Amino acid sequence: MPGSVTRAFGAAILVAASLAGSVSWAVAARAAIQGWRVVAAGKAGVSSMSAVTVVSRKNVWASGSSSGRAFVDHWTGRQWRKSPLPSGLSGSVMALSASAWNNVWAFGAGPYAKGEFALRDNGHGWRVVKRWPGETSISSAIALSPRNVWVFSFVTGTIQHFNGSRWSKVQISPFIRWFDSARALPDGQIWAIAEGPQVVVGTPHPSGYTWTTTPLTGFPSDNVGGHEITDIAPLSASNVWAFGGNVTRRGHWYPLAAHWNGQAWKRVNVTGSFTLSGGASASDGHGGLWVTMGWGGSSIPPRLLHFVGGKFAAVSLPRRNGKHLGVFGLAHLPGSRSVWGVGTWTGPSGLGAPTSAILKYGR
Repeated sequence: MPGSVTRAFGAAILVAASLAGSVSWAVAARAAIQGWRVVAAGKAGVSSMSAVTVVSRKNVWASGSSSGRAFVDHWTGRQWRKSPLPSGLSGSVMALSASAWNNVWAFGAGPYAKGEFALRDNGHGWRVVKRWPGETSISSAIALSPRNVWVFSFVTGTIQHFNGSRWSKVQISPFIRWFDSARALPDGQIWAIAEGPQVVVGTPHPSGYTWTTTPLTGFPSDNVGGHEITDIAPLSASNVWAFGGNVTRRGHWYPLAAHWNGQAWKRVNVTGSFTLSGGASASDGHGGLWVTMGWGGSSIPPRLLHFVGGKFAAVSLPRRNGKHLGVFGLAHLPGSRSVWGVGTWTGPSGLGAPTSAILKYGR
C-alpha cells in the first residue's frame, strides 16, 4: 500500500478510525519511493522551494528562493523551464495559485520587510499586479479566476480581494487578528483557519461572498507559544480537515487534527512527537489526502503522511549526504491520483546549505 507505515523516524502514528536565477534542474533518479519519486533536484546550496501549483499534466509551477532571489519554474510536460520574473524581485515566492494555464499567480516578499508583491502570468509572461509596502505577511492566496483572487494575511488579519481591476479589503465579523491558512473548493467556496482557532468559510453567491466564523474547540493550551491549528484541507463541503500541533512547556511535541463531516467538527486522535502539516496538504484523488508531518522532537524537516483506509501512514523519504528531504508544498493534479511536491534537502534543525527538490506521486 502506498505510504506504508515506517519507523525510520521513530514516530508512532495512531489515528482513530472514527475521526536571481532560477534553479538549474537536473533529472534525478526515477526509482519509486513508496509511490513517490524525486523527479528534479537543484544545485546544492543555492535554492529552497516553498510552493507548487498544478493545472494539468503539462502545466505545473514551482517556486521559492535561489541565492536570495525569487524564482518560478514551469513544467511543460517534457521539461522544467525558467519562468522569467520582473526584475528587482528579491526574497522568495512563497505562494502560488492558478485557475488556468493563462491565469497563474505568484505571491512573495523581499527580505527585511521590504514589502510583498503579487504577480500574474497571463500566458505571455509575468507582470507585477500589486505591491504591499512593509510587512503584511501573506499566509495564503487563492486565484479562482482573473477576476476573483483572494489574499489572506498572517500579520494584519485582513482579507484582500482582486476583482480584475482593483483590490479591496474584506471585513470579517468578529474581528480576526491573523489567518494561518486558506483553501478553496472547485465551486469557489473558501475555507480558512484563523486565530482561536476559528474556521472561516466564505460562500459565493451572485452578489459576492457570505462569511461565517465557527470556533474550533476542544484543543489543549499547554504550549510554549505560537499557534496550534495552522492548516486546513477541504476535500469537499462535507469532508474538511484541520491540522496543527505545538510543543508543551516541557518540550514535548504533539500533533492535532480535526475533521468536519458536514455537520460538526470532531477531534481525531493522533499520537506522536511531531506536529501535523508543515504547511502543506493535498487530496490524493480517491478520498484520502497527503499531509506533511511538521518539525518534531527529532528536529528534522517535515515528512509525508498519507491518510488512507481510516488511518495515517508515514512515508519514508530518501536522504542525500546525510540530509533529510523536507516537503513544504503539495498540489493535486485535478481528475487524477497524481500529486506534486516541492521541498528541500537540509540538515538537522534546518542547518546546512539547502538543496531543492521536486517530487511526484503517480503518473
